[in-house]
Amino acid sequence: MSDCEVIIIDDEPEQSSSCQIIEVVERHISHRTKSFTSGAAVVVETPKTSDGESSQNKIRPKSGFCKDGMADRFDDVGESIIGNDKVLENGIMQSMPTHERMDHLLKNVFGHARFRTEEQRQAIENAISKKSDTYISFPTGAGKSLCYQLPSLCHDGGVTIVFSPLIALITDQVNALNEKNIPACAWNSSISSEERSAICKDLFSSHPKNRLVYTTPESANTEFFKKIVASLIAYGKLNYFVVDEAHCVSQWGNSFRNDYLLLGNLRRLGADIRWITLTATANENVQADIIKLLRMNRFEMYRTSSFRSNLFYQVIMEEALGKDMTIHKDMLNFLNKIFSYFRKKENREDLLISGIIYCRSRNECEETAAFLQSNKVSAASYHAGMKQKDKDEVQRQFMDNKVIICATIAFGMGIDHSQIRFVIHTASPDDLASYYQESGRAGRDQKRSYCRLYFSNKIKSKATWFKNMNNGKIEKSKGSKAQKEVKQEALNHAFNKMIEYCETAQCRHVMLCRYFGDKSITECDKNCDFCRNPKNVKESVSKFESNHFVGTDPISSSGSLIGNKRTHDEAVVGDSNDFGKIPKNCDSVEDVSRNVLIGQGQKPKEADSINSQFEKRIKLTPVKILVEKEEDSNDPEFKYLLNAGVMKFGRYNLGSRERSRNMIETAVKSFYLKKMEGIEVSSKIEHDVFEKAETAVDYRSLIGTKLRELRTLTKKPF
Repeated sequence: MSDCEVIIIDDEPEQSSSCQIIEVVERHISHRTKSFTSGAAVVVETPKTSDGESSQNKIRPKSGFCKDGMADRFDDVGESIIGNDKVLENGIMQSMPTHERMDHLLKNVFGHARFRTEEQRQAIENAISKKSDTYISFPTGAGKSLCYQLPSLCHDGGVTIVFSPLIALITDQVNALNEKNIPACAWNSSISSEERSAICKDLFSSHPKNRLVYTTPESANTEFFKKIVASLIAYGKLNYFVVDEAHCVSQWGNSFRNDYLLLGNLRRLGADIRWITLTATANENVQADIIKLLRMNRFEMYRTSSFRSNLFYQVIMEEALGKDMTIHKDMLNFLNKIFSYFRKKENREDLLISGIIYCRSRNECEETAAFLQSNKVSAASYHAGMKQKDKDEVQRQFMDNKVIICATIAFGMGIDHSQIRFVIHTASPDDLASYYQESGRAGRDQKRSYCRLYFSNKIKSKATWFKNMNNGKIEKSKGSKAQKEVKQEALNHAFNKMIEYCETAQCRHVMLCRYFGDKSITECDKNCDFCRNPKNVKESVSKFESNHFVGTDPISSSGSLIGNKRTHDEAVVGDSNDFGKIPKNCDSVEDVSRNVLIGQGQKPKEADSINSQFEKRIKLTPVKILVEKEEDSNDPEFKYLLNAGVMKFGRYNLGSRERSRNMIETAVKSFYLKKMEGIEVSSKIEHDVFEKAETAVDYRSLIGTKLRELRTLTKKPF
């Protein structure tokens, strides 16, 4: 390799907003290094110096971009990490047979007395042999990380590159390894220029000290990172490519990421490098995609059952809670029972219990935490809107079992906390795979833990609204019609399975296992609400079904756990480009209930047929269909709308625009002495939203958000 200066030119977004570009400028190069590919292998030619010796590899940080001596200090840090742990000295281990090396690392580095399962041991053994790729599908908490971390240390030096979806997850993994004195680093947009330069120097050297490099797929798809990979391969120092959360590769998966699709291209750089893929949530479709898209032509598969007998699963229907009972109140009763049970079991009144309550929004996180605090339960909210130092403090208290955490779904990935005793969802997640993964964070120590999910008609209507909105986004996204159809089919399938799980009186564990293709169990031995008391579950489902048309707004983030029920007599019918009519007893776009969704995308006659069937099934008053009449932009009714003659979303929808403007006017009227001032402001706000929105769904969502903001402002004292 040539001498070069690594200069960070700019931090512009690349393919993902969470990643940054690094431009590498090679200047003052006395010897040019050429890289080229031959077949699937990468060959690096290093020219000779004047005395016939190969030029020494060196990357110098550019003065002004890096703290003085940072790169040099990295050597000392690396040496100290290796030196602090005699177990990792290659001379000791390389003389051992493979199984002895495995046991040696397992006990002395990772601190485990034995492998968790035989499948885990076999997967690690296959990875170490490097005879083929290794596909691993273990449930959450089954020890997937060990399946690549241990093999990474089993060889005579070398680096393992780990692709992981979240920077927060990467940070947690790297910190955990460093605490074990295992040299590991992160390569992503969050690291400093000094760290980046030091890592570059290490990875471009002939003997890298970092054993594991964690990065996001977005970062990995930069040209500079590919140079790092090529250098490692050229020196024979790349041991493995690891794809964590491999289901992100598949459009059938619950967390599809476009940049995961490009990872398979790295095969061209090193055809002989072995891959290790890991997932907890891959059904048959996702599994097939992982194998195909990552080009795993030769691999061994290791799977364990998705059944976790220590977890007790239950679904609580809000309609079955009884008079004057809300989700919040029921949750509080449940928590008090858990506290009492475990404290009595351990004979410790001061025992601290750890748990996670997943909420659908930031506001809900804060509301739930505040409710619990007001009832003498130590709880804290955790979401993206908080300052990092506050999030770190909450996480620290959570790890010490001092608080119950009320969080959005991003929390928990990579959190190494084995004693979580319960996971509560205040609403159904978007898909069953996500629910399995999130609920599976409970009971990783194999002790009894509880997974409770709250469901209702209003929760279902909100979830359906978001699902339809996501379908609309897919329709407007780039890509071929076939690609969009695959994405929409995957989205709808996953959503329907989640709803089926909530609404069906059947063993919860069986439904979860069947979703992932695991047919090894037929019942769970009373480890779920249905198998414990099937009569109660059937009655609960019956109460849910008898209240199909009772609910609250599907969009509002507040009040969903407290009650505030509404009954809507009218439904809105229209295609995906229709604003829709607001029922007469709803006072805002936010108050459109589940009825919005009946017959969506259907013609009036088809919708009438659907509503007729619903009438027969649940014996309610027939749902009225509101058909949009022809609208005239010159009608005085719309005189306050700006650009009323502009057609958008395939039609005018002036009535919907005027209703939105009128609601905004109502929300801001307290700020203005003169009515006309409020009208002018509301007209401008509505027009700004109309211009910004790309679809009718976007418009409704943005109007709802704007109304919440304005109403919050009017509540604040001045």
